[in-house]
Amino acid sequence: MKDNNAKTDKSKNGIEPPAKQETAPKIVANKLIKKIESNELKPGQKLQPQSELAKAFKVGMSSIREAVNVLEVMGYLEVIHGSGTYVRNELPMNKTMMEKLEQDLLHASSYELFELRELIECHSVKQAARRADPLAVDRIKSAYEALRQSTGDRQSFLECDLNFHLTISKAIDLEATAAVIHLFFEIMHKQFELVSTTQTSGYREKAVLSAEQIVSSIMKGDDALAVRCMRRHLDSAKHAIA
Repeated sequence: MKDNNAKTDKSKNGIEPPAKQETAPKIVANKLIKKIESNELKPGQKLQPQSELAKAFKVGMSSIREAVNVLEVMGYLEVIHGSGTYVRNELPMNKTMMEKLEQDLLHASSYELFELRELIECHSVKQAARRADPLAVDRIKSAYEALRQSTGDRQSFLECDLNFHLTISKAIDLEATAAVIHLFFEIMHKQFELVSTTQTSGYREKAVLSAEQIVSSIMKGDDALAVRCMRRHLDSAKHAIA
């Protein structure tokens, strides 16, 4: 009991127990990631044999194997049996890069954000008008219909509006474009409080009307008209925020 009380007293006095040490495989993996992200290890470069890596990092072979396995799953390395271990040519975007991108966008001006969003979404709708097959058109029409029926509730309208924009890209398999649009939407939501922006029923009705024109232009296969309609649709949000 005395020992337990002593431990409690130490905790109350702010003395923390020693932090749990990282395992050898995790230490090796983190060091290799730093070498890859700093370009010390370049895309496509072959790593030393695992026996040499073990000596360089002063760990056992099992730790090297485990670290390599983890980095292969994470997308940093590629193991080619009979040849060796290579840094992947296409590396995953790490958390630090994503955080920096988000911070840069959060500090961007509203003008720049709208310009970038317009550039991306006009490309998306242009491709939809050119490439959408009947199934893709049906998906876009369904997303529009949900948007049309959501005008009575601000939050529901905001969610359906996002889904409408994402569906235009996803319906023609532009998944990366949809991901970028989603990121811009989240940034603008944080910066401009879009729920309050869309509070008037007049704004929501106008947005639905321009969305209907977007769908119509996609169905006609008129890419130039689709781009103009998308610009009008985005202008309503720009003017509401301004």
